[in-house]
Amino acid sequence: MAVAFHDVINRSKDLAMDEFTTLPRSGFSDCLIRENGLGRGQFERWLFYPGMLFEAESEWWGDQAARNRPHEGLDICLYQNRRNQVCTLDENTKIPAMYDGVVVGVIKDFLGQTIVMEHRDLGGESGLHCYTFFGHTRPAEGLAAGRSVTGGEPIALLSGVRGSKRGMLPHLHLSVSLASIAVPYDRLHWRHISTSSALTLIDPLQLLTQPVAVTDEA
Repeated sequence: MAVAFHDVINRSKDLAMDEFTTLPRSGFSDCLIRENGLGRGQFERWLFYPGMLFEAESEWWGDQAARNRPHEGLDICLYQNRRNQVCTLDENTKIPAMYDGVVVGVIKDFLGQTIVMEHRDLGGESGLHCYTFFGHTRPAEGLAAGRSVTGGEPIALLSGVRGSKRGMLPHLHLSVSLASIAVPYDRLHWRHISTSSALTLIDPLQLLTQPVAVTDEA
């Protein structure tokens, strides 16, 4: 099947560039590829439908209905290999941490569980607090709030898709948020992160190092 691609223009949300650039690029993508054996001639670039991207206003599965609110992050599940084939991640996919940090929450979501991490040392002189959210996962055995994790360390597997989500594939929902002050951990929840005045969501694509493309074709 031929797939039409166009390049992604990376962007951040309402965040001054001098603040944004205090965050280093993450080795998350490289670690995910390595931990899952995708680097042996298999991986070429990540592939996204428009509905998978940050601030997308519609879903990418089923009838592509309008979302209740703009997408808070990035849905990762498709990649193109070096034979131009479209491949999918599955329930055995190992998910690494983006940076060194501490797990501050493990909460249920509609596919599995969300791991919330705090990264206290990334803000530099700006003093910004960074939080990452890994949605739709099966946390590693023993992973719980208070656990220190090294960047690149596997923290979970993808959760499967069950029920009525027609056309949905197993995928990682990745969100990254910055705050000028520490946020109470009980507020780091999907009910609050997109509406909190203390948190600024940014586009995770800004922090990844691997090539990316978007396709409008299923």
